[in-house]
Amino acid sequence: MVKLSAADRRNALLDAAWSYVAEHGVHALTLAEAAERGGVSKPIAYNHFQSRAGLLCALYDRYYTGHIEELTKALERAATVEEAAKVIAQAYVDCVEQSGLWQRRWLAL
Repeated sequence: MVKLSAADRRNALLDAAWSYVAEHGVHALTLAEAAERGGVSKPIAYNHFQSRAGLLCALYDRYYTGHIEELTKALERAATVEEAAKVIAQAYVDCVEQSGLWQRRWLAL
């Protein structure tokens, strides 16, 4: 068994938390659930995120950062203002679709 670096373990916990939220909704997510699904102890999860709020903030930050990076790359390829407007509109639609925000369980954060 290979020991994960702290960064890899944190990413694995974020992956586990995201997966759990997709299945059970954000209200059901706890650090204990993320730890169990991520295959680590609760103290390790607490060391990474300190609280449920910290975990939720980290999930949001990861999601937001990924979308901003994708949007920036797409805008760099846009040759006109019209193309840029289309890129921004599509990025918004993609973000909502990928996040599941249109599903009821996500709206009650």
